[in-house]
This record gives sequence, C-alpha cells and structure tokens, in this order.
Amino acid sequence: EVHLRLTFTAPSDAPSTPKGGSNVVSAAGRPLVVILLKESKAVVSAKAAPYCTFEFGTEKARTRAAASPQRPEWTDVIVLHEDPATPASMAGVVNISVMGHHESVLGTSQIVLRDVPWNTAHDMWLPLKGTSAGQLHLVVLVDPTNEMRADREREQEKERLKAIEAEKAKKVEEENKRRELDKEKIKSEALAAEAERERSAALQRELHAERERERERASRPPPSPSNTFQFTGHGTLTIGLKELRAGSGADLPRADSPVMFKIDE
Repeated sequence: EVHLRLTFTAPSDAPSTPKGGSNVVSAAGRPLVVILLKESKAVVSAKAAPYCTFEFGTEKARTRAAASPQRPEWTDVIVLHEDPATPASMAGVVNISVMGHHESVLGTSQIVLRDVPWNTAHDMWLPLKGTSAGQLHLVVLVDPTNEMRADREREQEKERLKAIEAEKAKKVEEENKRRELDKEKIKSEALAAEAERERSAALQRELHAERERERERASRPPPSPSNTFQFTGHGTLTIGLKELRAGSGADLPRADSPVMFKIDE
C-alpha cells in the first residue's frame, strides 16, 4: 500500500488567495497535476514490461517499466505543470499512453481537469482506448489556478441558471398541459350537456305529439252502428242493416232492428 502526502507552498510573489478560495496555490500561477500511478488491468505486453507516458500541454513525463508484463503495477508519482503557452485546444487535459515493446502503444486515455475534484486525492480507474477492456488505476490530485477556479464557478453558475430556466420551462409546460386538459374537460362537459338537452327536447316533442294524438282521438265522433261489426257473444255477430242491404237482396226487417246471425266456429 502506497500513501501519497503532498505539501504545497506558495511562492513569495504569488497573489493572495481570494475570499472563499483554496489556500493551495499552483506554482507560478500554473495548474499543477500530481498523479500516483498504481496498476493496469487487462493490458498485457508479452515481450516487454509496459510503462506509461504523460503529456500535459508541452510538458512530458514517463514512468519506469513495470516489474511484470502480465500484471503491470507501478508506484510512480508524476508531477506536471501546464505551460502558460499551451494552446487552448490542449489546455486542461493530461494525455496518457501505455507503451509496450518497441514503443508500441497498448492503450491511451485522458484526464480532463474540469471533470475531476480539485485539491483532493481522487482515486479513479480510467478506460484505455485501443483495448477491449483495459483500465488504468491511478490517484489524481489537481491544484488549479485562480483562473481555473473562476472558470469553474462561471460554468457552475451557468449550469445553475440553466437548471432554473429548465425548471421554469417545465412548470410552464405543465401549466399549459393543465389548461389544455381543463379546456378538454369543459368541452366534453358542454357536449354532454348539449346531448342531454337534445334528449330532453326529443322526449318533450314525443310527449307533445302523444298528447296531440290523444286530443285528436278524443275529438272524433263515436262510430256509427251501420258501419260497425262487433261480437255480442260467443259465436254471435251483430251487423248493421246497411251492410246487410249492400250484401243481400233478401227481405230485411225494419231498419232500426238488429239482425242476429249465428257463425259456425
């Protein structure tokens, strides 16, 4: 087990630490990266023990070769300062390569300073590109510059404002959805009420028509016996005299006398 203890001392001409900032200052205002390389996994060099190279801006460093090519392990400590002249495209990134026999590259990875905690030892496994499952185990300590801290604070403020705007947008969207649902509910209730009114009106019209039919039936005169056929008893039929005259030339009784006929069942 390897313990890493680092003590940072600010140079005499270093600017004072701003309020709320760290009391650890990078040398000459440059970001400092300290790396304790421990081991790699799933990286095998059959012909030679692998070693690692580090590039931080224009500064480069390398470790010793691992004792075992089958299970590479190191206890090397790498200290890197970023050159102020480093191009912006390369700034804030430590490039790592695992090297094998005849300078062959077994795998590569990166440490992006803005993505790791600052001023604290951060234990991490980095995936290695160029391998199926290779990983590199190391401990990283980043001492940023005041400018880097200010950049991070600005980024954090942007993220905070972005989150606030997103929350506002979410609330507005939810409110709009609620209003749309309310509109649909009101519309549905209005349609249901209209359908109920239509049903009620149809029933009223039917009731009115039935009353009219009743009044019409009540206003009709009673039917005349001369054109009425009715049974007065079992098997007996009473027929008005006019029908008898129309249907028979036989002598008939008086016109006001009914004639009884027997009908065979």
